Amino acid sequence: MPLASALPVRPVCGRMEVTKLPVICEFAGIKICMYYHDHLPPHVHVLAPGFQALVSIPGGEVLAGKLPGKIKDRVIDWVRGNGRELTENWYRAQKGEPIVKMRPPQER
Repeated sequence: MPLASALPVRPVCGRMEVTKLPVICEFAGIKICMYYHDHLPPHVHVLAPGFQALVSIPGGEVLAGKLPGKIKDRVIDWVRGNGRELTENWYRAQKGEPIVKMRPPQER
């Protein structure tokens, strides 16, 4: 299923303004974003050059869209390693509270 079909009310992620799609973390050209009052299941929006996806939190499964191998591995590792903080951000966003920026993974 194309990502746009998974997000019927909102335009494709790559066209969103940062004010509408808060960036909570950015690394290696990858943006991790989260909507306020978004649909279940809990997830983040991942924007990478030429790719976008929805990734579940805290499990790290790609729910919609696609990410190339190395980017996918890096994002899933980061999501799983930050599951508690992402879940806390998810609940803040559902209540309309400020989302907390998160630290990127350490460079290898």
